[in-house]
Amino acid sequence: KIFSKIFPNEQCNEDCKIFQNSFRLSWVEPKHFIPGKKNYVYDSFLPDAVNNFELLYHEKSPRRKFLCMSNIFNSISNLVKFNNDGNDQIGVDDFMPILNYTLIKAQPKWMFSICKFMEIYIGDLKKKQEDNQLMQLRGICENMITINNESLNDVSEEEYKRKCEETISDVT
Repeated sequence: KIFSKIFPNEQCNEDCKIFQNSFRLSWVEPKHFIPGKKNYVYDSFLPDAVNNFELLYHEKSPRRKFLCMSNIFNSISNLVKFNNDGNDQIGVDDFMPILNYTLIKAQPKWMFSICKFMEIYIGDLKKKQEDNQLMQLRGICENMITINNESLNDVSEEEYKRKCEETISDVT
């Protein structure tokens, strides 16, 4: 009930753009985000990560929202480690493409507002792992607002427009 009081209506625009773009891009595959690493195994990763995005939306407590966010990043970390033969050297460059792909597949509601909400309650987690994860999540949200064919690997402008239109026309 306090949502509309905490978040002004202009944030709704960002949330709507993120949701709409993630829906329009539901046709993308991992290869469109992860250059050179085409053999990732996504079997159990994607359902778990999408479920955690859904929980991030439904949870009311800031602490539980941070736990859901950490679970998303732990899932990505486990995926990268598994597909890199246990190599523990995981950087932001490994996380961001997979996080971007996962956000599109999750098609989260109110993602921008959820990030803003979590920023309000970050408290003593500032300058820690959760703060870094939240910055990455916020960056992906900002990227999702302006995403286009140039943001994807090996997708021409014509193909991008055609596939996005096909996705929209399948629903209508």
